[in-house]
Amino acid sequence: MFFGRIFILNAQSIIDTNINLDKSKGFQQFKPFLGSSALIGIGSLTRSFQFSRKLDYKFNDFVIKSNIKKTNLDDFLPYSPIVALYSLEACGIKSRSGIKTMTLNLVCSQIASGLSVYIIKNTAQIERPDKSNKLSFPSGHTSLAFVSAQVLIEEYGHHSIWIPISAYTVASTVGILRITNNKHWLTDVITGAGIGILSTKIVYHINLKNKRTKV
Repeated sequence: MFFGRIFILNAQSIIDTNINLDKSKGFQQFKPFLGSSALIGIGSLTRSFQFSRKLDYKFNDFVIKSNIKKTNLDDFLPYSPIVALYSLEACGIKSRSGIKTMTLNLVCSQIASGLSVYIIKNTAQIERPDKSNKLSFPSGHTSLAFVSAQVLIEEYGHHSIWIPISAYTVASTVGILRITNNKHWLTDVITGAGIGILSTKIVYHINLKNKRTKV
């Protein structure tokens, strides 16, 4: 009986340890997606609350009253991290994945993000601040900008801390310009940023997992 109890206790201990390890692994796997998922959650869920909608309106009123000059720079800035990607490669600074895989990851991330934005836009039917149409939520320009920024970070972020700082600064500027151009609400931009980052991280996670499986 004594040895039987020891065996049962040891077996239970091993099972509990394995469960804890599985939970830890599960958390570690999901950890890279927490930040972007939080952005999507904040941007999406807060649209249902009166306080956050008032914040959207107040922010929009501030932009209108400030008479900030409109610009079309937000149509071009989303592509600047992509220019940086291939410029660094052309200068002999090697990307993490190599140019072929990098390009594949970029295209897949853009497709994933673009499809997500298209589906949500046409389902949500949120009117833009300038009332031009009902395709405000989420911001496609911001999503594209953060896809480009995140790919740049994934490929070259290990070279210098200034790469992620500059990449996110450019992408954030696109979001701000979409608001100052009266094309999007603050929540549209927050959600768009989350979708762009999350789409890219998922693509890189899947491709890295497939690479490890093949090895």
